[in-house]
Amino acid sequence: MSGGYFDYGQYKIDEIADQIERVITKQGREKDKDELWSSDEYYEKYPEEKFHIKYSKEINIVMQEAVHQLKRAAIFAQRID
Repeated sequence: MSGGYFDYGQYKIDEIADQIERVITKQGREKDKDELWSSDEYYEKYPEEKFHIKYSKEINIVMQEAVHQLKRAAIFAQRID
């Protein structure tokens, strides 16, 4: 099999962990221009929409734990493969 037993699924698991890490890193920061989807008038009316969501301490702890467990799962899948 060219994709191994799991058809490279371990890399998908690792990508999910990376995406969660990006969410953690971006929280509270201003969005880049390519992340904005509406008009200037909209952002004047809703200025908070120009920023990434900021999560509570408890949610951040859960997301960090999820990243840790997903990375472990990707490693296990790779080793089993």
